Amino acid sequence: MRVSLYLFVGIMFAAYPTLRPYSDEVGTAGADAFASSSWVLSHTFAMLGFIALGLTVLYTGGRSEPAVVTTWIGVGLVLPYYGAETFALHVLGVDAVQNANPGLIDLADPIRYSLVQSVMFGLGLVLIAVGLVAFALRNRYAAVLAAGFVL
Repeated sequence: MRVSLYLFVGIMFAAYPTLRPYSDEVGTAGADAFASSSWVLSHTFAMLGFIALGLTVLYTGGRSEPAVVTTWIGVGLVLPYYGAETFALHVLGVDAVQNANPGLIDLADPIRYSLVQSVMFGLGLVLIAVGLVAFALRNRYAAVLAAGFVL
């Protein structure tokens, strides 16, 4: 079970940047990237990776360990950001493409980078990193996982 979860986490986090469409994320190029089904698919893989990461720590770390609690709080703070990025930006992109209105893409920054989103996302990533480092200190198999995430 442990090896399969580690493998799943790795595949999900590798699939995210591989499938994600990259552009300047402004104007027509940004609209096309956000409207792409690859946008939704790649971000969904990232979300599944975070969930599997939490499950990995839970199943191999024990339910009450600080590493488990810290990692899951971090995952809980990161997932709403990814949800908004995945689905809200996709809807903006689809609408911008269908209505030839690339100006809608200007709404991407407020969706992503307002104070609450930025703090939740940043704090979530830090808590995941702290949880994984604490987990790696007690589980030698997790050292690569923790190092990869921290880097």
